[in-house]
Parts: sequence; C-alpha cells; structure tokens
Amino acid sequence: MIMRNEKIKKNNNTICVICAKKNSRGLKNKNILKINNKELIIHTLDQAIQSKAFNRIVINTDSGYIIKTLKKKYLNIEIINRPIFLRGEYLSKLKIIKYSVDKISSKYNEFYEFIVDLDVTSPLRNKRDILNSLNLIKKQKAINLVSVSEAKKNPYFNMVEKIENGQVKLVKKPKKTIQARQKAPKVFDMNASISIFNNKFFQKNLNIINKNTIIYEMTNCFDIDSISDFLMIKHIIESKK
Repeated sequence: MIMRNEKIKKNNNTICVICAKKNSRGLKNKNILKINNKELIIHTLDQAIQSKAFNRIVINTDSGYIIKTLKKKYLNIEIINRPIFLRGEYLSKLKIIKYSVDKISSKYNEFYEFIVDLDVTSPLRNKRDILNSLNLIKKQKAINLVSVSEAKKNPYFNMVEKIENGQVKLVKKPKKTIQARQKAPKVFDMNASISIFNNKFFQKNLNIINKNTIIYEMTNCFDIDSISDFLMIKHIIESKK
C-alpha cells in the first residue's frame, strides 16, 4: 500500500480517476466482489499504484464501505464522497470524472495534462497496459484513447437490426457481399478497461469517441456485467496462483 510521505516515481502531468458506485443494476455490489480475497476496487487501485504513472490517484464513490475500507489501507490517495447531484442512475460517468479532476486540481492548484479512467470491472488489465496506453496517446498526440478487444460479432457480417414488417438487415452494409467473417472489416468491442483524455480537450468536450480518438488493443479482456462474467474472470485470475 502507499503510506504517507512515501516517495513514488510518477509522471507530473497525469491524474487517475477510479469511479465506484455503491449500487449496480446488473450485478449487485459488483465493485466490492472479491477475487483472491480482494475487492475489485482494490484490484484496480493496486494496478494504478503499481504502474507508478500518476501524481494523483482519485477514488470517487458513494459507498460508505469503500470509503471506510480505503481510508484504513491507503493514505496517499484522494477519496471523494460523491455528492447527491452526481448519483443519478443514468448520469454520464464523464461528468463524474470531470467533477473529480476539477476538485483535486483546485485543491492542489495543479493542472493535469492527461486524465486516465480505470474501470473497476475490468481486473484483467495490468500495469503494462496502463503504461503502454499512456505512451501510445503521447506518441500519437491524440485527444483521447479507449481500450478495445476484437469483437466476436461483426456488424458487416453477422449482426442485424430490425426494419419494417419484422425483417432484418445487416447493421453495416458492406461495399460487396462478404461470405466469411474473416473477410469483413475488423471491428472492436470497447472493453471498459482504460480511457485516457487530453485534459484541455476534455474540459470542453465530454465525449468518449471523438474525431481524433485512438484505440489500445487488448487480448482476452472484458468487463464484468453479470454473474457469469464475474465467475469467468474470477476463475481466470485465481487459476494463475
């Protein structure tokens, strides 16, 4: 854990925000479910710390349990008790991130060039992914980055949407008929693992996909939305012991 006054190697221009709400519609209390006897929020927080990539790490939560747990174990992180006006069920996560960054920026009179969002429900990510994605956005001078995994379904080949009279059509019409999925344009699932934003752009544009968005490809990485997702990821991680 990080202890007070411990010196940490870190970039001086990057802030990490980890959002962890108390309730979840799909899977109850998913942010505090345990893998290897460690809550999912702790898995993500430890990855952020181990990467040594951040000069500020912020937890934004409305969970008293998470606040109490983290205050006992970690001293050099910022914990924001999410205000009521940011607790709506359908509120954009990007608004919560912006609130967190602005609050900590004002507290320390600092400006962060990059904002990194690490999702609690994607524990298959590792510190190399964090560092590699940061290096990529800096190298390409992009305004934001999202992590992705190759999609199992392809809108040019085997994904359809309903049209009139109960008929269906391909979600994306290819230029010519595609007989095999391997011949279709490569598409990706956003796996909710890592999102990075250039702060100057982010302050004026709260969008996840923009004109200059780039991707960081990850293999065998997906987020937890259901009990089956959780049990699968739990098995993957715990089998590595």
